[in-house]
Amino acid sequence: MLNSFDSEYPLIIERSEHCISRKMIDEDALKVMRRLLNNGYKAYLVGGGVRDLLLNKRPKDFDIATDATPQKVRALFRNSRIIGRRFPINHVYFKGNKIIEVATFRAVGDVETQEIEKPLPIKKDDTYGNPESDALRRDLTINGLFYDLDTFSIIDYVGGIEDLRNGVIRIIGDPDKRIVEDPVRMIRACRHAARTGFGIDRATYKAICDNAQFIKLSSPSRVSEEFVRELRGGSARASFELMKETRLLKYVSAPLWQAIERDSETWPRLELVLARIDDEFAKGTDISAAVLFLALVMGRIAFDMFESLGVEADGDALAPYWQVCPETLEELDLTHCHEADNDIELPRRQGRRRDKRSASSLLTMINKLFLPFGVSRKDREDMEKILRLRHFLLLHANDKRKLSQFRNNPTAQDAIMLMQLTLEDTRKVLKLRRLLAEPLFTTKGNNSHSPQRRNHRARRGRGRTCADVKKHIKSPIL
Repeated sequence: MLNSFDSEYPLIIERSEHCISRKMIDEDALKVMRRLLNNGYKAYLVGGGVRDLLLNKRPKDFDIATDATPQKVRALFRNSRIIGRRFPINHVYFKGNKIIEVATFRAVGDVETQEIEKPLPIKKDDTYGNPESDALRRDLTINGLFYDLDTFSIIDYVGGIEDLRNGVIRIIGDPDKRIVEDPVRMIRACRHAARTGFGIDRATYKAICDNAQFIKLSSPSRVSEEFVRELRGGSARASFELMKETRLLKYVSAPLWQAIERDSETWPRLELVLARIDDEFAKGTDISAAVLFLALVMGRIAFDMFESLGVEADGDALAPYWQVCPETLEELDLTHCHEADNDIELPRRQGRRRDKRSASSLLTMINKLFLPFGVSRKDREDMEKILRLRHFLLLHANDKRKLSQFRNNPTAQDAIMLMQLTLEDTRKVLKLRRLLAEPLFTTKGNNSHSPQRRNHRARRGRGRTCADVKKHIKSPIL
């Protein structure tokens, strides 16, 4: 329960006045904080972990801030590694691929203290500071709260407690300057507003609308990472609605925005896909980034994006891969496909040696659509595999023997998930899941003529396997 406090900062909220208990915090995160405290350093639980605990939610990550430098943290934890160029931090590794992030307090940068007309994005900010300066450098007020394990209290330098109580998403400091310093903060503000159901502060909302074009100053890889977090946050539909209202989506993905403006039916289709993505993550389903990106541009949305990119010649050849409704696949001219009906060739990575052959028209189109997103080369190659296999599965949905080669294939599961997110009729998806899950041969009773039964008898010393029999068969003499 959040109570009202005085307006003076920092606010120190004692243990009796907040709901956070050590039992709610990950045991490995407590170990890291205790070791830092025992060695004379400060150690605070920070960021989204404190926010989620105050909202009675289970945090996904437990991040720690300290006054120890990365080198000193590395000396304390042998199971850690220093990463990052812009601001070095420590990753402490535990069993089960668990990572506890430990960062040194950051200082307020020179860009914030100087009166300049056109602030520039910060490229490097590896100057260390104190808890107050670190709180002021964070993106949102609700993410600027610290939990002190030494006193079991919460420290608030930025008014995050009041915004949590009032349900407000607010950028710390001057929103115009803070957005230009790191434009990715606009995507984070939309995501947290969608996840929590809070309203965006009026000044913050206006700053996002006025500075949406500055998102192009961020590196494509960072934008792609935040974009995937939007899709995996469980509230992708509401988050995309906010990006659409603020016109941020126009600069995050210009082809997708043009497709939405060209056809009034594009946005309702996209909303349906986003709602299905939210439902899958609510069930705990893990969906790869390649499938998430493909789900956004399947069907008519893809062809609208092709048109916005000026692509017309490859439309017929790519139609079998991007078409959503499986019923129309049989009517398409399959001579444009890149593989035969009875075989499918999945591209393989060659490590650091890149394939010297020319890229297929399908991969070329994937690059045109997703390079602006900053999607990695591996994910784009995975997209080609998924689209080819999806087309193959739809064409041979009734051929159990052809489908048997893809049983327990991760790419096949991704292709089926893509169909589940984009097909309105799920009967074919359920049928494919069933066919890929059940064994190719089934035995009824004690059928001694089945291959499984003959192999079992051979292992028991009562007969020979089919392979053993074939070894003794001689070719007829002509």
